Amino acid sequence: MSFHIFIDNAPLYLMYKKLITILTVLIVWNCYSQDPNPDLFQTWHLYSFVDLEGITQVVHDVPLEVDPEFVIGSMTDIIPFTGIICEEYGGHFRYSSSDDTLLLEIFDICLCGNCIDPDPLVVDFEFSYYDVFFNFTASHFDYEIVTNQPTGFQHLLLYPSPGITISYYNVEPFLGVNETLLDNRISLYPNPATDQLFITADIGAFENCTMYTASGQKVMEVFICENSVTVSGLTKGLYFLEFTSSEGKTIKRFIKK
Repeated sequence: MSFHIFIDNAPLYLMYKKLITILTVLIVWNCYSQDPNPDLFQTWHLYSFVDLEGITQVVHDVPLEVDPEFVIGSMTDIIPFTGIICEEYGGHFRYSSSDDTLLLEIFDICLCGNCIDPDPLVVDFEFSYYDVFFNFTASHFDYEIVTNQPTGFQHLLLYPSPGITISYYNVEPFLGVNETLLDNRISLYPNPATDQLFITADIGAFENCTMYTASGQKVMEVFICENSVTVSGLTKGLYFLEFTSSEGKTIKRFIKK
């Protein structure tokens, strides 16, 4: 004997059918939706960008008077940001959870910085940077955050368009010679360096020295630390030198120009 159950109330049947459809959509949406990387929401420091002509512009090549910060606000669908190079600027992204991108909805500058008679190089650098944002307003920015494993420092890359990259760090990569990170006993100079990087320290106290790229890739390792390192063969960018001793590890950063 078999039993058959019939729903003779068509409106009720249609209601259940719609409810099942809605639940299915919600389940699928929940499976594929995501939140932005929480590490995005912090203070970043501009290092370089590719301008609209395809030319890479680097912070340490221009005589900036302030730290070019880029501060990304709280984690919501609307992601506000502020920044400064010479003048101040701001705007907001809208986060797209379907493809994990940042839709630039608003970008504007404020002539309210502390710039007084800025160097022409600074003016050109600043407006080339702004042009990238103005040109790609209403565009989706891909983004990537790379953590340097030896140091824990992070590198933010924004990709508004193929061939265009904006590069930030959560440390100030362009600071000068006297800047120290973990240990005042070590100085690197000149910083930025072109051919030779000199090290002022009690080198004999260190067991080995290891150099990393900003993304954490090991470039070289020596077990007898010397007073200078040849860097002429390195590509331009930010690097870290890790000194290891019986007391622990000390990390310094420098720029290859």
